[in-house]
Amino acid sequence: MREDGSRRPVKLVCATLGVAKSSFYRSKESGEKKGKRGSKTEFSDEEVLGAIKEVLGETPFWGEGHRKVWARLRKWKNIFVSQKRVLRIMRKNGLLAPFRKRHVHSDGKHDGTIIPKSVNELWGADAARLWTEEDGCCWAFVCIDHYNLEPFVRVSKSGTKFEALDPVLKAVKERFGRVEKGVCRGLTLRHDHGSQYISKYFQSELRWLGIRSSPAYVGEPEGNGVAEWFIRTLKEQVIWPNRFKNVAQAADAIEAFVQEFKRSWIIARLRYRTPLEVLQELSSDREVAD
Repeated sequence: MREDGSRRPVKLVCATLGVAKSSFYRSKESGEKKGKRGSKTEFSDEEVLGAIKEVLGETPFWGEGHRKVWARLRKWKNIFVSQKRVLRIMRKNGLLAPFRKRHVHSDGKHDGTIIPKSVNELWGADAARLWTEEDGCCWAFVCIDHYNLEPFVRVSKSGTKFEALDPVLKAVKERFGRVEKGVCRGLTLRHDHGSQYISKYFQSELRWLGIRSSPAYVGEPEGNGVAEWFIRTLKEQVIWPNRFKNVAQAADAIEAFVQEFKRSWIIARLRYRTPLEVLQELSSDREVAD
């Protein structure tokens, strides 16, 4: 201010003080809180948190991480925010799912990938045991496509080589339309060294179908990682949270989960699509090509 009360030019004052004019005008803004630079989001953190809790309450699965929550916010709630923001809000409010540290290999056996380029190239097979009140210990045999994660399951009282083959035959019928000699040429089945899978009967049936047997390395379950992952998911979502009266009840619960999994489980590497969505799109593409 001059002695007569008039204001000095802003340019002169800023040059004298060594301050940019933009900083001067920004400091004059009153009644507004200073925030981060850049575009402002449409949704506050409180609104995003509320939507996250709704998604976690509506999803049919337990323990989904921030990436799947982020994808479901977009698909279910039409809320478009960044993954980092969803991660920050979930971490701040204790909503993140627990996770295991990855095993670091030193021998280089699994430096490659077990994810193929399309369906019907590589399947995985594995088994889990569960307890029922009337029938005691039972078995859940699994066959799963490594690409789109579509599972096929057979639950039985006995864990023989015949029951172990059932989900594989079920997958063959659904994917190839028939069970006959050589119908699955070009397909590989990854499995462990369980007695059911290395039995002469199981291996001969694979050869008859045209499926190449691919046993995982001994002591390296990551080679059969997709089937191992689904077995763990099956335990977390169905087997551990529930008590089953008999084999029939367990089979119904697991089959219901399998069908819900196919319809609703979203896969990040496949642009957050479900196993059935991926299969339907691939079938449509083949029809167009033909």
